[in-house]
Amino acid sequence: MSGGKGQGEARGRRGQGEGFVVEEDGLTDDEQNNDGIHVGGPKNLINGRTQQVQDIDQMSMRTPENVSKKVTEAQRAMHDTAVKEKLSQLKMTMEEAEKFRQYQQGVTQETQELRLILKSVDATRKERVWLKGQTSGEVDDSRLVDGLAGEKNIYRRRGVADDRTHLMTAARPKRLHIIMDVSASMFRFNAHDGRLDRSLEAALMMMEALQGLERQFTYSLSGHSGDGAKVVFVPRGNPPKTTKEMFSVLDIMEKHTRFCLAGDNTLQAIDEGIQMVSGDDGSGVDYDDRLVIVLSDANLQQYSIKPTVIGAGKLRS
Repeated sequence: MSGGKGQGEARGRRGQGEGFVVEEDGLTDDEQNNDGIHVGGPKNLINGRTQQVQDIDQMSMRTPENVSKKVTEAQRAMHDTAVKEKLSQLKMTMEEAEKFRQYQQGVTQETQELRLILKSVDATRKERVWLKGQTSGEVDDSRLVDGLAGEKNIYRRRGVADDRTHLMTAARPKRLHIIMDVSASMFRFNAHDGRLDRSLEAALMMMEALQGLERQFTYSLSGHSGDGAKVVFVPRGNPPKTTKEMFSVLDIMEKHTRFCLAGDNTLQAIDEGIQMVSGDDGSGVDYDDRLVIVLSDANLQQYSIKPTVIGAGKLRS
């Protein structure tokens, strides 16, 4: 080998119709990339180290053959141990964790988007306040006596409250009741169109999006099937807080579709849901809004039931 490693210099030439060709002196296996990437091309001396440069399209990759199998097995054992410890903390089995992950992956982006929308409700609420003690606007009826006494700040107007005012006048929570279809048809036709899987994903999306927003929302979750119009899965004021609790809700819903009686109680579920959120639930909370969200695979057209009938609350008749 003429020249030896000490020369460390590449000679290049460019031929007609050919790419850049590099001839190297003294390149041995020891001078190949330590990561198993064989590179060639002109050498550049950077920070005292010889660098190999080549067009990325001409680079060839190869997997190092000297990786110890013991290292791979040790890494896998460490991974399995860490997973088991995490599942032990969550009180879940490997099968349960994998099933929950499948539900979660289906609505990851939708959950994030819904959570942003729900969190913005508080910011919107901040804009809808009366600013009192103003020098212009509508006359504040509670300040009429002050006006007769010569006070000028007796007006009020709509505007954005400052942080201190907003903290003193916290927004009232909204009451949500979610009704899911857990009838036998959901399980029966799930293999055909995945309706049960998508329904469980939607339930998980709402539970995860509402997690930690108890100040803005109070929600409950029930189901309807041939067994009845109100099968409670999440009671009001007691939402699931952990991964295990959320999975338990989904697992019970899925099992209910397997063993419930045939039949449909969609209309009764809507009727009872509306009455429940409209009445006094005994909590003493003055809710800002009351909403009922219903999912069902029932074909209401075959019963000649129109959305206007549902909206008018004439289900009992």
